[in-house]
Amino acid sequence: VEISIFHTCFKTAMTFILLPFADRLVSLSGMIVKEKPGTEGEEQAEGQDQEMADTLKHLDKRIFETPPLAVETASMEVVHMGELALSNVNKAIDAALTGNRDDIEQVKRTEQTLNNMETTLTDYLIKVDNLSLNEHQKLVVTDLFNSVTDIERIGDHAENIAENVKYLDDRNLKFSTTAVEDLKDITDNVRNGFSNAVEARKTGSLECVRKVSKCEDEVDSLRDELREKHIE
Repeated sequence: VEISIFHTCFKTAMTFILLPFADRLVSLSGMIVKEKPGTEGEEQAEGQDQEMADTLKHLDKRIFETPPLAVETASMEVVHMGELALSNVNKAIDAALTGNRDDIEQVKRTEQTLNNMETTLTDYLIKVDNLSLNEHQKLVVTDLFNSVTDIERIGDHAENIAENVKYLDDRNLKFSTTAVEDLKDITDNVRNGFSNAVEARKTGSLECVRKVSKCEDEVDSLRDELREKHIE
């Protein structure tokens, strides 16, 4: 639930960032071009492969013999996916504020890993859902399905930001100093909201859920204010 709440908050913030370039947005294939062996890009790609390998290692089918453990393992890996998506959101926002092309490429690579994680975790959760679960465990699995979907969508937003930063950089377009400061204000709330959403998923903290709701309200308010201020 807390991830779903944040997803609405995140979309409003991304609307402000992307709206001026909406007519130039295109559908992305998600295909990542591999770099030459021995490059920094290859090392980063290997790091993403390790993220996926860690997930596959933990999702051992033998765990199905103990349904409660299977549910707990799935929950831990959804948190793992959320933490990776949070890192990617931070990279995308940093790229929007600085124009760093290295961050742009890293965001694209990580998004591919998140897509792979979504497929793997969804398949795993389908199998867990068919185990002998009590009512509470079934509700947890349903919530995990929703969380995986929302996290993957947030990853898509991060990639969209990176693509639009590349568009600006290719054309030597820059945000004004005022626009950068306003972006910092709204994206700080985005970062905080998603961070608390992931923590709530991890710990079940109601305090984190309340913080997500507060960030959502703040982003809604800033969205309206900044839209009026910057968009004619």
